[in-house]
Amino acid sequence: MPVLVNLLISNGKLDEAVAMADDKLKNEPMVGQSYAINIDLNYEIAKYFFENGQHEKAIPYLKNMIKVKEQYDKRNSKVIKPIALPEGFDMKTDLALNWIEQANKIKK
Repeated sequence: MPVLVNLLISNGKLDEAVAMADDKLKNEPMVGQSYAINIDLNYEIAKYFFENGQHEKAIPYLKNMIKVKEQYDKRNSKVIKPIALPEGFDMKTDLALNWIEQANKIKK
C-alpha cells in the first residue's frame, strides 16, 4: 500500500485512507494495482474489526470490498485486454460476503 495510506491507518484515520484509495481507483481505473490497493486496505481494516469482535464496524469495509470487485468486473467486461489482478482477490471478496453473513447473524 502507498506510504501515505499506511500513515493514515497508523494514525487511526481509516476513512481518510479508504477515501484516498477510492480516489486512486477513480483516477486510475485501468490499473489493476488501484483495485488491489483498495481491496487490500478494506480487507485489512475489516479483518482488524472482525478479529476484535467489532463486527458491525467491519461491515462497511466489507461492503466496500464487494463494491470495488463489482467495479472491476464491470470495467473488465468492457475492455479487450482484461485488467490483471494478483491471485487471491476473488477469494478476499468471497470472504467479505461470508463475514457479512456472520456479522449479521451475530447482530441478531
